Amino acid sequence: MKNTFISFVFFCTLFGVKITAQSNIDSTEIYFQNRDYDKVLKFVSKSGDYQSLIEKGNQLFQENDYENSIKFLLKAIEIGENLINQEQTEINYTLIGASYFQLNDFKNAITYFSKSLELGKDYMFENEKILRHKFIGDSFVELVNFENAEKQYYKAIKLNTIYSKEYFDSLNALHNLYLLTKDFETIEEQALSWVSESLKYKGNQSDEYLVAIENVSLFYLSNDKYNLAEEFCIKKINIYKSVYGENSIDYLNAKMQLVNLYVRQGELIEAEKTNIQLLDSYIEYFGESSLEVAISYNSLATIYQELKKYELAELNFLKAINIIKENFGELNNYYALVSANLGVFYLTINKNNDAEFYLKKSLEVKETLDPLADKSILYFNLGALYQNLDRCNEAEAYGLKSIESLNNGVGESFRLKLLGLAITYNCLKNSQKEYEYLMMVSDLFLNKINEIISYQTNYEIKEYLEKYLHERIYPLSFIYRNPNEFDLIRISSFEEELMMKNLLLHNQNRVKNSIKNSDNILLKSEYERFIDYKKQISILNEIPKANRPLFYDDLIQDTENIEKYLVQQSNEFSKSKNTFSIRWDEFSSNLKSNELIINLVDFTYYDTNKIPDSLVYSAFAIGKNYIAPKFISLFEEKELIFLLTRNNSQKESLHIDKQYTDEAISDLFLKPLSKELEEITTIYIVPSGLGHQIDFAALPFSGNKTLGEAFKVHLLGSSSSLINYDSTVFKQQQDLEFLLYGDIDYDKQSAISTEENNIVNSEVEDDFMELVSRSGINTWGYLAGTEKEVSIIKKQSDANGYATRIINGTQATKSSILQLDGKTTPYVLHLATHGYFFENPKILEDNNLNITKASYYKASEDPMLRSGLIFAGVNTYWGKPIKSSVIDDGILTAKEISNLDLSACQLVVLSACETGLGDINGSEGVFGLQRAFKIAGVKNIIMSLWKVPDEQTAELFELFYGYCFQGESIHEALRMAQAEMKLKYSPYYWAGFVLLE
Repeated sequence: MKNTFISFVFFCTLFGVKITAQSNIDSTEIYFQNRDYDKVLKFVSKSGDYQSLIEKGNQLFQENDYENSIKFLLKAIEIGENLINQEQTEINYTLIGASYFQLNDFKNAITYFSKSLELGKDYMFENEKILRHKFIGDSFVELVNFENAEKQYYKAIKLNTIYSKEYFDSLNALHNLYLLTKDFETIEEQALSWVSESLKYKGNQSDEYLVAIENVSLFYLSNDKYNLAEEFCIKKINIYKSVYGENSIDYLNAKMQLVNLYVRQGELIEAEKTNIQLLDSYIEYFGESSLEVAISYNSLATIYQELKKYELAELNFLKAINIIKENFGELNNYYALVSANLGVFYLTINKNNDAEFYLKKSLEVKETLDPLADKSILYFNLGALYQNLDRCNEAEAYGLKSIESLNNGVGESFRLKLLGLAITYNCLKNSQKEYEYLMMVSDLFLNKINEIISYQTNYEIKEYLEKYLHERIYPLSFIYRNPNEFDLIRISSFEEELMMKNLLLHNQNRVKNSIKNSDNILLKSEYERFIDYKKQISILNEIPKANRPLFYDDLIQDTENIEKYLVQQSNEFSKSKNTFSIRWDEFSSNLKSNELIINLVDFTYYDTNKIPDSLVYSAFAIGKNYIAPKFISLFEEKELIFLLTRNNSQKESLHIDKQYTDEAISDLFLKPLSKELEEITTIYIVPSGLGHQIDFAALPFSGNKTLGEAFKVHLLGSSSSLINYDSTVFKQQQDLEFLLYGDIDYDKQSAISTEENNIVNSEVEDDFMELVSRSGINTWGYLAGTEKEVSIIKKQSDANGYATRIINGTQATKSSILQLDGKTTPYVLHLATHGYFFENPKILEDNNLNITKASYYKASEDPMLRSGLIFAGVNTYWGKPIKSSVIDDGILTAKEISNLDLSACQLVVLSACETGLGDINGSEGVFGLQRAFKIAGVKNIIMSLWKVPDEQTAELFELFYGYCFQGESIHEALRMAQAEMKLKYSPYYWAGFVLLE
């Protein structure tokens, strides 16, 4: 902030004060020119020429000789106490305050700025008063007294009536203060208001407006809100283009900021293309040997490094550093910057000697230029280098240096440096120190999550978590090596797991529920608009980008803005923002002595002395009155993959039967847990990784018994679900309604009369009447077993006094499902139909005008489009080219389901193929139909893990509902139905369905 202080000339111009001096040159001038200031002060004091002292004090201020400037001005005030006019004295106080500020004597700076303000309060112009308050605020910031700094900035801002430059400078200072205090919610609100005011009062080509949008863009960039950062960056570029043209330096520099944004977003191809264009412009504008060209080469090199085009990266880094060295020497910050980047590049490609040379060179230059400058990133990288070289003591020394700076106590950078130190102590085999630093890292992360969920949208939180998730391997690996030591890190890591598991899902539902329970009509109205926009986006996402309307991007941005408003304005949500910080003993102490939680985790094991070659699976086990979660190592993922795929060449039914009759998979998960299972009767399993594809209850356990027969096995999305756990039982007093979908006409005509459908049915019969989901067929065939399935369930339901309705034939439309949105009467939704899940997206040319619905869904990067359910009329659209959006195309995607309110649904039964599958996304679990229905608010979901057979599925659910109507919980009913099916059939016919509670 020091360079914001204005010179003496500016003061005189601003305040309209003429400072006169004696015209005669006397001996004092000679002493002054010889810098013999003591003699000057002595002679002038005797003569009483205070005006000469004022003139010389100002001259010294302009020459940055602040100590002597203060002496001259104070002496002038002393000897001219009754002669200097009030206005001149006020200016002297301001210059003295500015001098003290430059000398880092901030307390005296505040004293004299305050004197200046008090002296001139009756005659100062508004902008003069604003400026003094800002100066005082700047001084408090330097003293790390943020509360008083904020008060001064607010005083400055409240004086505003004319929207002067000083007013906008004060807004800028307040913005920077909030950045320091991490008050992100206030920053965004204030910064956007600043943009609006500068646009209104100064215009869209003013310096004030440009500074405002620059700061907003940088704020969004620093908080990983790339779409918003890009919006404001482009605004700035367009202003420079219209005012100065495309060849102006301001325009070029703004474009370079966009390049950096593209890099942060991962849009590397666009970044490369833009950077190459800018490089040509810089060469033309400045010449090949300019600093600007060197920095452009440096930027391009970092892009090539990210693209793993290492030869091009090295070439451009060397061009950059050679230009700087040959034309400007080595002793400058630009050389230090490129050297550091080159060092990190060589570290990345394991050229450790080169890495050491350039990192050390950068450090040497920085220490020479400014010994007090922050060099923590360099220290951190040197620490990483010496870890690679197994020079662990040197790595420790640099790691400790990296966290010594006073500026490192907060933020992501500090957390990463602590993590680096923890890894160093792994290298040194110092478990105690490694543990201590990992605990610090965990605390910082949990605090960060609790902070951002109070003001960020789910998209923004997701972006943050994707960057963080790889860090989980370090504490889990530490526990893996030390499973029975350090109770606190097991507790910390498990509580982190509790918070992370389905965080986005819980966060989204909590915002929705808090708004639903709110009395705020405006908030509810905005939420309805938010959901309406999301539904529009879902429809538009189902057509190729080239065919989407022009307003699509604006709709996306508006939806993001509304969500931001909802998150920040929901009082109920804000008050409960720390509720994700669940203590593990909050529910473990409530477990019964015969109950056990098995929380699975999968991660890449890390040890500085071992190269990881596989993911490993482990479990946190929690029982009654455990003093800490137990950590139990299970197996390497490659072992499980082998067992899951070893019989792929066989028919699917035989392949699955082998998995669930052979004890190999069961042994992987259950043998290491055998001791924990002693005297246990109820198990709560939270799956992870490939565990989502396994019916644990169906795994063989002992003799002829499955795990589900030996124990009551409950499948949960997160251990935290146990806090308010209550197994669902059908109750007539609930006015519970049964909605049964089956016997669906996928052609909206005779579903079995056409030749094409007869062909499909023939294929299905040949494969045990399996519901087809992954086949490449162009139509969906009629499912004969579903008519019997829903008819039997209706008879059972009617006999037990429940209101029941079958929706079939041409009435079983996608629209009829969408109409359940917001239904308040409790109901069960049974869907006996086709389902689809496409595992791996297949890239398509976006300009292909003949893209069909089928191929478009297969190619989608969004897993919530690659899974869905099929309803009446689908064959009219499924294999046909997409021309425009269709409201009812017979295809209900997981994306569309997630936008519904199905919170009255007590149970949804997905009697279709592979409805439990989806993309496994870190701690968020499976992205597919199960997630969609959970977002929609459904209490319980029964879903399938493979292509289930038609006839036996109908039989299974006849048994299931029979037990439900006898008063059994849905969990017990499914367990009993599958046990009965086991007596008649192999696992393929009954083990495919699981209940997610």
